Amino acid sequence: MWPMLGRKFKWMRRRFHHHGGAATLDTGATKRGFTHPLARAAHVWSAQGLDGSERRILVIVTTMELDPKRVRYDGMKVERLSRAAKGYLARSSEATAFVLMNRPRDWPASL
Repeated sequence: MWPMLGRKFKWMRRRFHHHGGAATLDTGATKRGFTHPLARAAHVWSAQGLDGSERRILVIVTTMELDPKRVRYDGMKVERLSRAAKGYLARSSEATAFVLMNRPRDWPASL
């Protein structure tokens, strides 16, 4: 499912299972997925804990810089996307947590 992940992220391949389709919020007649101008994609995955418990996680992919040590990092934009994700989780029963990540092709080659 995540062919581009390196050795550092092997745990993600083992513990995250895709539930198909985008993260959606049922609003009566229509289902609306998590959308935001700063998000490139959003999907709900199942994460299995070390104790065997399972949680549904909203994975949000963005092209923004997420490392605060980098020059292109914009804390206000990251906070804005995080607030939108928290609001979505409050209105939806699909997931209990969220994670922001960059596209794998944007990761440094050293990973």
